Amino acid sequence: MHIYFNVYLSAMKFTFFTVLLILGILQGSIFVILLFRIKDRNKEANKFLSVFICMLVCTMLGRVVIDTNLIKKLPNFLALPDAIIYLYGPILYFYFKKLLSTYSFNKKEFLIHLIPACIFLLSEIPLLLEESNPLRILWSQHIRLRFIIIEGAAVFLNIFYLLLNIIQLRRYKKSTHNNFSFKQSPTYLSVILILIGVCLTAWLFSYISWVSGYYNPLSMYGYIVIWFTMVFLTYVLAFFAMIQPKLFKMPVVTKKEKQLLLSSSESTLLKEKLTALMLAEKPYLKPRLTLQELAEMMNVRINIVSYVINEEFKKNFNDFVNEYRIQEFMSLVRKGESKKMTILALAYEAGFNSKTTFNTKFKKYMGKTPFQFVKEQEKE
Repeated sequence: MHIYFNVYLSAMKFTFFTVLLILGILQGSIFVILLFRIKDRNKEANKFLSVFICMLVCTMLGRVVIDTNLIKKLPNFLALPDAIIYLYGPILYFYFKKLLSTYSFNKKEFLIHLIPACIFLLSEIPLLLEESNPLRILWSQHIRLRFIIIEGAAVFLNIFYLLLNIIQLRRYKKSTHNNFSFKQSPTYLSVILILIGVCLTAWLFSYISWVSGYYNPLSMYGYIVIWFTMVFLTYVLAFFAMIQPKLFKMPVVTKKEKQLLLSSSESTLLKEKLTALMLAEKPYLKPRLTLQELAEMMNVRINIVSYVINEEFKKNFNDFVNEYRIQEFMSLVRKGESKKMTILALAYEAGFNSKTTFNTKFKKYMGKTPFQFVKEQEKE
């Protein structure tokens, strides 16, 4: 046993890079286990995230196997798992789609996104043939061209999916104005996209350098950047899982849902009911008030409240609530509370939970800064 262990160690070449990859593999594996233990919290979306992390782990594991010389000569068929590079984009795309919307999983649509990976597998069939086979010989004679096509397609396919996810995230941020009275900051997803962007930029640069024959130190290190980014991504995901365990999921009100059959009189009555509620119960004083909570207070569906605010008040939910908070702030100032409390403290008292949001909304609504308003009131 001791002899075999020494042989095993001698076959391995542990470098800092290899150790880093191993740590990434361990961290990714632990994270996947933790995701499966999360119950009733974006379970469907987390399935896609788990698959994505598993792909990262498998990719890093493959690099470790090669770097440590554990396998001197890989069998030809072991090149087939390279199809994984065509799956990163689709899997992450469906994760974003499931997390940021009310999307219901469609197997047919999912299979369509797997077509590039299937085409790659078909193109690698000659690997399974005998070396004397004419098709295998032809395939071997065009190795460079084959890699140019395969890697190029993978790079641009992943860039395409990155752009799709950026669009999804931008739509989500825009939709939060109609569902939340406070600023949503999906830092978690933004960081993921930034890291993937760095990875793809390094990949594209290295690929173009290799194809054009323009070799330099930066192009050589480009591929190393990709591996470091993979490792870092596993730690970033674990970090945000700890500090933001409630990976947000917001039901977006669709355009179809907004096409309500409300008569003019019904809409007017709901407008009056909502106005009375805001003045009597002052729900806007709750810093993290949501459209769902307001709908529950009115005992109506969320899409109806959204419709009334958009059509009757000609505002989104965020502006609608924050204008009440601004009025509350001005009321407190007129009562002389500014002599006892700071401007920021009064803003928090009025329901705001962000200094930046308060200053921005106040200046937009009043055409002056809160400080200017307070000074004007003190002179009266």
